[in-house]
Amino acid sequence: MVSVWKKSRILFGMCCVLLWAAVLMSCGAGLKGLVTLIKGVENTPSTLVLRKDNLLYVTDENNKLQVYDITNPKDPVKKEQVDIFAGPYYGMTLFGNRLVVVGADGKMALLSLDDPNKPKTPWGRDKFVQLPFKSGPFVINAQAGVMYMTPGDGKALARIDLGVLNVPILPEAAIVTGAVKAYDGAGGAGIQLVLQTDGTPVRLYTGTKDGKINAWLVSEIESGQASKPSSSVNCALGNRLQKLLFHALDNVNTLIAVAEAAEGSPDIEVFDLGRNFTKAGEPASQGTATVGGLHAFDAASRIGVSRKLEVWDFTKSFTAPTKYAATELRSFTIRDILIAGKILFAAEAEGFRVHEFADR
Repeated sequence: MVSVWKKSRILFGMCCVLLWAAVLMSCGAGLKGLVTLIKGVENTPSTLVLRKDNLLYVTDENNKLQVYDITNPKDPVKKEQVDIFAGPYYGMTLFGNRLVVVGADGKMALLSLDDPNKPKTPWGRDKFVQLPFKSGPFVINAQAGVMYMTPGDGKALARIDLGVLNVPILPEAAIVTGAVKAYDGAGGAGIQLVLQTDGTPVRLYTGTKDGKINAWLVSEIESGQASKPSSSVNCALGNRLQKLLFHALDNVNTLIAVAEAAEGSPDIEVFDLGRNFTKAGEPASQGTATVGGLHAFDAASRIGVSRKLEVWDFTKSFTAPTKYAATELRSFTIRDILIAGKILFAAEAEGFRVHEFADR
């Protein structure tokens, strides 16, 4: 006959096993570590983060551009603070020795990075050019000195000549209008520029808010002949499509369509782009996956991070990624994330913060 004490020990052990199983199930198979908050750098709500070598540029809701030295990535050191035009901000990118800041309402400013530690606004602290449409996903064609944007709201694609805008005096409205060529149609849900192995831009992909991916030939855009996409393919994510990501390895080119997370529905679809871009063939779907809203993807490591601060490993398969790590934080709002090794620089509603993920 088993004593009450032994029964209690057995019951306790069973509870521990069940509890541990529940933890594993909630974390997902393959979970190897935690995402840990290691430093809250600023408390002012942050919106965008961009890296240039050992520097980070971070925008915030006080209309400031902060510059941080990340020689020690776990302990960013503020180097400079610059006043810029009033947000909200849509995105940032680099264009030669210029930092391009794009506002959500079509505002755009070019800042000089002649001294990357001290960005300067040649047009004046609150000055900007106004594009003739609201902002959408964008990408730079450095060879041509232009920005491609897919604004949506009736505009499928816009070609913006940054060379015309890259001047020391604020361009007049007529000059800005002359620097823009826009094509009517659906868009606004992601954009990616694909290069040949020699660095020549060949294909441009844009997503539409009704769930299509359009392919454009860069040669036709630059010659003024691209009145419409060269081809189009339906995306399984439908009207939840938000952005497009790109990965190239060993001459195999992959386009990742990303959607808003929805309970019980996939939020990424993977497309094989083939090898011969000049034929402008349609992307071929390889399948879908669910990761809870992929926000950032590092092509070198094939690591992705979701809006829930979950780290996903895409090394073995894009359509069957493994959850690598997750956070124990309960309340946060991610606006932008930059992956640097196992460090995550996050622009959040709670401020600019640094997280780290590592093996247990």
